[in-house]
Amino acid sequence: METGLALLGAGWGILLLLRAKPAGIAVLALAVSIRLELIVLLGLVFVCLLIQRKFNPIHILGYAMLGMAPFMIYDFYYYGTMIPQSMIAKPMVYAITPVISFFDILLYSLPDRLIANVPALLLLGLALLSYALTNSLIGLRQRATPSGAWILCSVFGDS
Repeated sequence: METGLALLGAGWGILLLLRAKPAGIAVLALAVSIRLELIVLLGLVFVCLLIQRKFNPIHILGYAMLGMAPFMIYDFYYYGTMIPQSMIAKPMVYAITPVISFFDILLYSLPDRLIANVPALLLLGLALLSYALTNSLIGLRQRATPSGAWILCSVFGDS
């Protein structure tokens, strides 16, 4: 539910940054406070702003703290910590070990009728493998194309 709001804030923050307004950093940091996954986007924006030298690094951090401040103050007042409640609550609800996760991915990510379709999948895999090997050999034989392009010819076919 909050993902749409967070993406709206992230888009608005990037739009403000494209217009060279430092308030975009605060809006983007506010979006990070809503969905923590956007910290990756904030980090990338931070690196891009440092490379472009549009803003002073101290100002970038200041605006980011300004954007996160309302949620940090609320979390500290209500929960007694600045760590978001979603990070604290999930490990208590989802007590999953890495071994359980591995077996769940292994068992539940495969199609239900995989075993019944083994012969058809085997034939399809052999056909695709022979197609890829044939095109690779044709590409290796015709190295007269510009450097590096023969790899694309071998993968996508030779015309």
